[in-house]
Amino acid sequence: MKMSRVFFAILSVFFALTMTGCNKARLQSLGANPVPTFHTPRGADSETGTIAVSAEGYVVPLATGRNVDDILGGGGDVALMYRFGGSLSPLFITGAVGGQGGKVHFNCDDETPRCVDSYETWLRSDAGEDSYSFWNVQEKVLLGADFKLGSRVQLGLGGGIQFYQGGGEYEDARDDLDKLGWANNLDEKMDFYPMTATWISVGLGSENRLGNLKLEETYMLASDWTKMIYATDVGYYHPSGFQVGLMLSTQMSPVIHGGKTFVF
Repeated sequence: MKMSRVFFAILSVFFALTMTGCNKARLQSLGANPVPTFHTPRGADSETGTIAVSAEGYVVPLATGRNVDDILGGGGDVALMYRFGGSLSPLFITGAVGGQGGKVHFNCDDETPRCVDSYETWLRSDAGEDSYSFWNVQEKVLLGADFKLGSRVQLGLGGGIQFYQGGGEYEDARDDLDKLGWANNLDEKMDFYPMTATWISVGLGSENRLGNLKLEETYMLASDWTKMIYATDVGYYHPSGFQVGLMLSTQMSPVIHGGKTFVF
């Protein structure tokens, strides 16, 4: 009797550990990915405010994300930046509106050993191997500040909020998978994320005439850490206003973007 109880206890622990390794795939809207906008480097301080308008386009070449891959698409955005003058010259506020679309494929790459069997079986079916269309409209507002550290280096930080509205076959499919209990949706088709950003910019050449290199870290915040999105953006800004960058994030990576800024 005692041996049978020991065997039963060992068997229970085995099954508990086995089941713990299976989790629902976490799915998230692609609209939650940070809008790739460029911060115009801070120039000479002025007693009056300055306005910068930028247009940005980007491509998504077979990117990967959270339990998705083969993301193929693109988009663009328009941003308006106002930098305060006088003693408030480090401060600026940026508003951006953009849109994106393309195709995406579901997969299972969660940190757990594997996803639930029903989801993995679906991935091997014709429906699971298909690509699904998606589209998103995104809006972002960011309040930030640039601080000069000598003549070449600028350190910046900011906070704001990003809204998005999405649709397409991908959104419908992830809703169906969530209702079946095979996946776990982390957000809705229409949602928002508070966000923070920090960046460092380094000038090139005499009086930064060759432009600026920028490294930026963005965090899309949530009460549950599993919903948070992290992005790293490396970019180059030319004094003529042309800019190019590469964004890597947990939701859509890579994103190649570029555009033009006009300062008034």
